[in-house]
Amino acid sequence: MTAAGAICEFMASFGLEAYDESFVPTGELRPDFPYLTYECPEGYFGDGDVSIAVNLWYRDGGWWERADRKAEEISRSVGRGGKLLPCTGGAVWIKRGSPFSKNLSDPNDDFIQRKYINLTAEFLTYF
Repeated sequence: MTAAGAICEFMASFGLEAYDESFVPTGELRPDFPYLTYECPEGYFGDGDVSIAVNLWYRDGGWWERADRKAEEISRSVGRGGKLLPCTGGAVWIKRGSPFSKNLSDPNDDFIQRKYINLTAEFLTYF
């Protein structure tokens, strides 16, 4: 599996539809809430930490409880020491960024809660 595939599989492991932020369906195919979007960067050994922004999208009328619980689930999965995602040629080391998460609103819809999660990835691959 490629590094991008490993990141995609990790993001899809939280029970929500997960979309690379570049490929979120629109119009009639737009996903139902809740869902998550994420960046899928590329990197190489020696690049250091690369940022991955994850956004949880909920539409709950102002209550943050479900988004908060999902962010906590992701935080626990990554853990204090990070999580290694095996891939062809090595692994991707996912770690919690700082700040780990923050709440954001949507200026076009008062009922949407967006939880921004900051992760980093270190590519431990030999090519």
